[in-house]
Amino acid sequence: MTSSRVFRNLVFAVTCFSFAAGYAHFAIRGYRAFALSGASDEASLQRAIRLEPRNASGYNAYCRYLRDHNVDFASAQPYCRRAVELNGNDSANWLDFAEVLYVTGDRTEVRSALDSALTVDPTTPEVAWNAGNLYLLQGDVPTAFRLFREVLKSDPALVPLALKTSWRAAGEVQPVIDIMPPEPTVYITFIGLLAADNQRPAAAQAWKKLMQLHRPVDAKAVLFYVDDLLAWKDVAAANEAWEQLGERDEALRAYQHGGNNLVVNGSFEEELLNAGFDWHFSAEATKITLDEDASKAGRKSVLVAYSTPVFDSGLYQLVPVKPNSTYRASAWLKSQELQTANGPRLALTDAYTGALLGTSEPVAYTTPWKQVTVNFRTGPQTGLVAVRFTRERQDTVVRGRLWIDAVEIRPAADQDHVRQ
Repeated sequence: MTSSRVFRNLVFAVTCFSFAAGYAHFAIRGYRAFALSGASDEASLQRAIRLEPRNASGYNAYCRYLRDHNVDFASAQPYCRRAVELNGNDSANWLDFAEVLYVTGDRTEVRSALDSALTVDPTTPEVAWNAGNLYLLQGDVPTAFRLFREVLKSDPALVPLALKTSWRAAGEVQPVIDIMPPEPTVYITFIGLLAADNQRPAAAQAWKKLMQLHRPVDAKAVLFYVDDLLAWKDVAAANEAWEQLGERDEALRAYQHGGNNLVVNGSFEEELLNAGFDWHFSAEATKITLDEDASKAGRKSVLVAYSTPVFDSGLYQLVPVKPNSTYRASAWLKSQELQTANGPRLALTDAYTGALLGTSEPVAYTTPWKQVTVNFRTGPQTGLVAVRFTRERQDTVVRGRLWIDAVEIRPAADQDHVRQ
């Protein structure tokens, strides 16, 4: 190998080494700046900017620090501005800049910054959500709602917050419905929000729109509204909603009122929904289960296991009735080793006043299936009764098991002669 060739190889090697060393230097420097930009202390963030003065992330990180930690929006503004100058392709930079501009009072630039964020990232729901809120703060409700429409359509996680914000901004149901997709789950979320806020007329309006979609509805997801209507003492509306859900969800059709028996799921063949017009249960002092090994009618019965003194079994159903009318209630009961001085019995009460309308004879100890009956008359204001299984007193011992099956309430054959 000639000396000139050796020299050329040496020069090439030195050049490569120098390039590699230089690249490594800048790479390490860039990595350190990036790491520092994610730091939480001011000195590290300032150092990141000094190390990489052309890196937008350092400026944006320091802008956020001044904004969020120091609550110094005026000092944050030039750093956010520099971030978008260096990297205008990051929607987060533009949104941070817009927020700082809004707080510092530079409203003329806010819309331009928001428009830039949406131009860079027009499809991401989070960007639409953040931009929409800033437009809303500026009083541009139409633009904010247009962006919220995209959020409601694309991001289920943001749906509750978007609906709540839209409702508070509009104060009316229709403008919110106008931006909602024709998706029952979104309507159900909105109805739940309104009902929780005790906005009864608004909830009823949203419910009507949900029904007008004529789409299948998961009844279990919206049974809370039937319970709310019952709590608001609107029995007619609750019954109508119950029937409408039965039309839109096949699973609820077995729970509809049918024939002369006003009790639904009276033989416990279906799952206990613990809602609406089906059986409710609260097993704090008893254990309530469906039993497929013992029944009087059908395949199942409900089993109540007692272990501590308790007045009520915790099992009840709400039944719509007519005022000033007579009815006959009945149930088949069976007990096993039911130790008590006063056993459980079938009881009818006014669901709202708690007034006792009638009780059957109690059962105790070990007895085979036995039908108990109650003839009762509703008062002038009674539109809803509760079917319960109660004891006369709570302060006596009760232990053992009670089976219940074939529960019925029927209008009396002769209302003029049936009395308690």
